[in-house]
Amino acid sequence: MLPFFSPAVTAAIREHAEEAFPAESCGMVVRARRGGEDEYARCDNIAVDPMLGFEIPPKILLKAQKKGRLRAVVHSH
Repeated sequence: MLPFFSPAVTAAIREHAEEAFPAESCGMVVRARRGGEDEYARCDNIAVDPMLGFEIPPKILLKAQKKGRLRAVVHSH
């Protein structure tokens, strides 16, 4: 599924998608600036219709970018 992420990150993404189903889950994979590992950060889906799309709050995106390098934006469908 996501061969370039660690098994832990892949499992966190999958778990979030299963919990949010049937709505669309969304999150980000971020790597901490100081030699850290990739980490999955769940995000609230603020889309008008979360069954059809996703929208991440801008403040959350900015917070993730300050924490480290944004590696991916992830959504379930």
